[in-house]
Amino acid sequence: MENTNYEKAKASYKAQRYEDAVLEFSRALTTDPGNAYILYERALAYFHLNQKNMALVDLNLAAEMQPNNPFRYSSRAYVRDACGDVVGAIEDYKMAIALDPLDAIAHNNLGLLEEKLGRKQNAQKYFQIADDLSGKKNEFKPYFEMQEEADAKKQALQAEKQAQSSLWKEITKIVTSKNQFAEFIAFLKRGLK
Repeated sequence: MENTNYEKAKASYKAQRYEDAVLEFSRALTTDPGNAYILYERALAYFHLNQKNMALVDLNLAAEMQPNNPFRYSSRAYVRDACGDVVGAIEDYKMAIALDPLDAIAHNNLGLLEEKLGRKQNAQKYFQIADDLSGKKNEFKPYFEMQEEADAKKQALQAEKQAQSSLWKEITKIVTSKNQFAEFIAFLKRGLK
């Protein structure tokens, strides 16, 4: 099933019309209420509107829906830090690392938060792990970009399957309906002349 509100929301977000994006993401959630990714994207729109508490509500729900997804905790950690909850952000980055120990971004960001609290040794430990994981200092692809690429591929495959299904439905309609079959034959005859 196609979620046109979701597509409208993505277009609004891309055009930086964040209020429209929030509205359309909310409508998309009425069609697909268990979709953690839509909640995450609405949280981003709220964040851009400086409605950080609303963003946290959505990120909390997304983390509840997908408790084994490290990206849910990393996302929430970023917003928690922006809200001034450094301790909560540290907890979330630690959870993300527990779920995905190879996430260099989470290690790096955890180091930044430890440094913010004056814990230089802890910070250096996490920076070193991030550097080791990245292979080259500060040259790694963020997990959220990899997740977005994977989600985009998944959506493209779903759209392709839906298009194929729609084409098959139209062909079936033509073949099984006497009137539509007659119209199709007439169309072919006109095209061959």
